[in-house]
Amino acid sequence: MASGAAHDLNHALHLIVLRVATLQADPRFSGARPALEALAEGADDAARIVGRLQGCARQTHGQAQAHSLHGHRILLVDDQADNLDVFREVLELEGQEVEAAQSGPEALALIEQGERFDLVLCDVGMPEMNGWQVAAEIHRLAPGTPVWMLTGWAHEIGSGDPRRQLVEGVLAKPIDLEELRELLAEPALERVTH
Repeated sequence: MASGAAHDLNHALHLIVLRVATLQADPRFSGARPALEALAEGADDAARIVGRLQGCARQTHGQAQAHSLHGHRILLVDDQADNLDVFREVLELEGQEVEAAQSGPEALALIEQGERFDLVLCDVGMPEMNGWQVAAEIHRLAPGTPVWMLTGWAHEIGSGDPRRQLVEGVLAKPIDLEELRELLAEPALERVTH
């Protein structure tokens, strides 16, 4: 998924470089040559960075397969498809088994059908049913399933907030990879699916 996005980004950068070269060759834009050259250099630099990131991702993926943490079955809930795709890929690179739901009702339907998860990571701000409502329903349907909230406003949810009783904790977006790895490595996170 992310590798496909990187490929698409590289393609778009290549098109920018080609379009800039076309404009540089057009005499009508001779006064803009310095700006066009800077744009072309920026696109070239970005393409190199994307290439390095793809190489790092391939290396990390190989390391995760060789030395993966104990794999957990994780339910990821977020109404933003892009967030779901990227976060799912990150978790899978960490050796986790991931099921994704794009809404609270979709996530709850999985649990009602008998699916069990070692961990639920749920976005707070979703239409139709917010993360706190999802957490309350999971608590009712599958007691003992650890639920963590994901939000860009984590600093606004104080430790005394009564909603925190529904969840194990709150993780700030964007997710800190080391914090996520610590969570996945916690001994208390035992498999509930077997």
